[in-house]
Amino acid sequence: MTPRPDESQRRVIERRRALSPAKVVALSFLAAIAVGTLLLLLPFSQTPGQPVSLLDAFFTATSALCVTGLVVVDTGSAWTPFGQGVILLLIHIGGLGLVTLGTLLALFVLSATQDLPLLPLMFETFSAFGTVGLSTGVTGELNPAGKLLVIVLMYLGRIGPTTFAIALLQQAHADRIKYPEEGVLVG
Repeated sequence: MTPRPDESQRRVIERRRALSPAKVVALSFLAAIAVGTLLLLLPFSQTPGQPVSLLDAFFTATSALCVTGLVVVDTGSAWTPFGQGVILLLIHIGGLGLVTLGTLLALFVLSATQDLPLLPLMFETFSAFGTVGLSTGVTGELNPAGKLLVIVLMYLGRIGPTTFAIALLQQAHADRIKYPEEGVLVG
């Protein structure tokens, strides 16, 4: 026979039940935004001589995590490589899944074909696939193959990898379509 939980154990059980999966997701996003904001407020996240306000750091963290692409400060000049890495991580967390595989593959191709530092290429790749719209300003320096890859990444990121895969793999089957065979009475 199982012993009955006491009052304090019952309260803990009730609190655990109160956290639905939707609440967990929402709280996780809020926690990630808060941590991202705090990391962006660190002195070594910001370019010296260009202080960023709490509101701007909060906005940037939220925009990156929710992959909206809105910016209030220039990403390439306001943030140090560490700050850009924080933003990059938030973009990546906001668009997990097949995005991870796609961006890493595209990053490999981009880094092999471009003579640019890895961090800005990472930033452009993740931002393009996540359709975030943030940039460190190196897009104009990409060669035509690199620009074409970024265009493809933006397209795939917008329609979604799953939708794209289904469209490619799905075959049209005329035998799946069933038409009514009865006559229709009108009036």
